Amino acid sequence: PNLACHEFVTLVPQLWSRHYTSTEELALTLVAYQRCKKRLEQDHVDLNAFHTEATAIDIEELRRLLEIEQWNIYGTSYGANVALVVAQRYPQRVRSLILDSFQPPDARFFDDYTQTVSAAFEQLFEQCRTTADCARDYPDLKQVLVKLVAQTDAKPLQLVVAHPYTLEPFPVIVTGTGLLSLIRSALYNEDDIAGLPEIILALSRGSTDLLAPLVR
Repeated sequence: PNLACHEFVTLVPQLWSRHYTSTEELALTLVAYQRCKKRLEQDHVDLNAFHTEATAIDIEELRRLLEIEQWNIYGTSYGANVALVVAQRYPQRVRSLILDSFQPPDARFFDDYTQTVSAAFEQLFEQCRTTADCARDYPDLKQVLVKLVAQTDAKPLQLVVAHPYTLEPFPVIVTGTGLLSLIRSALYNEDDIAGLPEIILALSRGSTDLLAPLVR
């Protein structure tokens, strides 16, 4: 069955187009997921049947149906966790295993989430501080961002971007928390990281042009 929660998917544009506090956004999100869970249970979907082991078994069945004797498995983030379980369950069927940005099976990801995200931001600031060009062009990057987040929480940014599906103009409101969320997402992509100091400085000077692609 399709486990996509359209209750939340349809909420996302509302979350990005209005000025909600973090508490309000969390409350709306929780209600959407509760409605999704209730609908799936009413459709007799056993949510306990969907987990890493089940995914690994599905992957092995796919290999068998495709008649592939051995294959090379590449996994990123949680996908690396799945890849490891596949290799453990079916070692004779895995020729090579590549784990990128690995999330260990015993990690309590959300228990340590705040510290993990904070450490990623601190690494960004440290890399800029210890790189000559970055330190020269973007001094005090951390202080600039802290001040920017406070300003944006008090007076959110307003942008219009092309809707990713319809390409119609879509108004977006970015609070300080939303800005941190966008930067956190950019830290996933090596290509995006290098541009973050420039984006932060541009925003501090009143320009949202460089932020728009990340928002979209």
